[in-house]
Amino acid sequence: FAVIASGEEALYANIILKKGVVR
Repeated sequence: FAVIASGEEALYANIILKKGVVR
């Protein structure tokens, strides 16, 4: 997975992962 460089990127990654799990 991509390297997390900032807090915002971490939040977006969490949202994407959660959406992927929901799907």
